[in-house]
Amino acid sequence: MATKASVVAFALSAVLLLYFESPGSLAGNPLLPRAAVDFPMVVFFMFFFFGHRLTLGVWSPSLWLDKLCICQSDEDGKAEAISALPEFVRRSSRMLILWDETYFERLWCNLEIAIFVKSHNSEAL
Repeated sequence: MATKASVVAFALSAVLLLYFESPGSLAGNPLLPRAAVDFPMVVFFMFFFFGHRLTLGVWSPSLWLDKLCICQSDEDGKAEAISALPEFVRRSSRMLILWDETYFERLWCNLEIAIFVKSHNSEAL
């Protein structure tokens, strides 16, 4: 999302510069580096750190992988993320399970399925 926003910011600044300035006068223009580099970079970092708040969840991620999104090495962080699993699962529209023989031995995996089936119909699983 941040990359897309910075590309749009660059294109917008380029169009505005070309609209208000002639192409020949851009060579020494002090606004060129600010419009072509600084503005898109600021937009990138704003969307990188605050994009989910700036877009009000409209452009939120469409794929969430718990194995990748939950820190597997930090036990405190892992416990905090697992406690947030019900909210992630409730907001999902579909659930795809890639399982192995040990999948149902992990309590949070059973929790994910139970919450999803309770909040959705079982056909979305």
